[in-house]
Amino acid sequence: MPIVTDPNTEMKEVEQSSRSKVFEFVVSELQEVMPYLAEQRSNQEGSYYGRITQPVAWMLMAKLALNAEVYTDNDWTDNIRPDGKDISFTIDGVEMNAWETVIYYVDKLTAFGYRLEADFSKNFIVKNDISDENIFTLPMDPALYKFKTYNLIRSLHYVHGDELGYSAWNGASATLTAVSKFNYCDMDGNLLPEENIDPRFEKTYFVKNNVVNAKGEIFYTEDFAASDSKDPDYGLRFQMQYFPHRIQLVYDENYASKRIVIPGFLDGREVSGQIDEKLAGARMAKYEVDLAAQNAGEKPGNDIVIFRYADALLMKAEAKIRLYGNGSGDEEVNQVRARVNATHMSNVTLDDILDERTRELAWEGLRRQDQIRFGTFTASRPDRNENTIQSVGAGQEFIPNSLHRTVFPIDVNILALNPKLNQNPGH
Repeated sequence: MPIVTDPNTEMKEVEQSSRSKVFEFVVSELQEVMPYLAEQRSNQEGSYYGRITQPVAWMLMAKLALNAEVYTDNDWTDNIRPDGKDISFTIDGVEMNAWETVIYYVDKLTAFGYRLEADFSKNFIVKNDISDENIFTLPMDPALYKFKTYNLIRSLHYVHGDELGYSAWNGASATLTAVSKFNYCDMDGNLLPEENIDPRFEKTYFVKNNVVNAKGEIFYTEDFAASDSKDPDYGLRFQMQYFPHRIQLVYDENYASKRIVIPGFLDGREVSGQIDEKLAGARMAKYEVDLAAQNAGEKPGNDIVIFRYADALLMKAEAKIRLYGNGSGDEEVNQVRARVNATHMSNVTLDDILDERTRELAWEGLRRQDQIRFGTFTASRPDRNENTIQSVGAGQEFIPNSLHRTVFPIDVNILALNPKLNQNPGH
């Protein structure tokens, strides 16, 4: 992307900048402005509510340093990155590498007074501006602000949304891979013993016991044909619930009409119009339901969490492991886990960190960034084919996953404005 600092710059003078150059510019600008920012909380009501303050800038610097290997990589398609130990930051006259920089800024957040809330869910309640854990949030108040968000309602089933006064979409749900990280089920969709499920699962997803209406009561969904009741989980009229373990759909080429089916469900018959098509998948329950939300649920009173201290602690743990090796981040990881009474972990690895971030930070908009940093974003997995479908002309063809997908293409209309801009590799 180009770096333009003068509003009078003519288009013919605008040139494309390398990724590392943009990174250096962002870091320099943030460091230059930091002393002028208020040393105040941003997430709590007051003069600096929703504003960029010094603690927010500290978290941004930690994020930049944590992802520095990605952001300074000028050729992201060759699978070779700079080493974070060799990426240098100068902070208060002291030179530090990327991982030391992460640790430094997270320690500043700790010293400032950010802490884990005793109750994990307090960070996501209606009027969550009282949280001592949240660092930066998007203020939401239907009476004061025009901003709307559909992210808190889009995954809910229509009947569930109706019961809450929402206009639900029956949209996005978690993958089987994500659900399995909570020990709710295995990768074949088999339920695991309840005593082994991570305590954050029912704080993050709707399942059977936490799906209630506006009065706090269980309720029932629409009836289904008797022929669809072969599965023992269902009756003709059943309690509203979701089935996180039945999200895995298979394209059955051997089936006469080549339809989408769920393995082992209804004798492999097509699921179109059946209950699993509507209720399979883990739906987001992380934010408290605001019964006073306006605009059919798109204007709730819950501030949307952008940065919080649990994320910072896991960032510090990751930086320590990348700097010192496995086990060096145990203290920070177990602080996060102890808050929800999850089991203690020892000799934590980078793979463990990625899984822990899946459990702790689900639905907080960090997964793509995490997977790119860990090198798993373009990898195949059991619930995603090793190839992806991309439209080509009038039809479709399979093309291999590729690292070029970690960076978005430049819009063709933007390219047409300036011949000095080149399309990103692979697009």
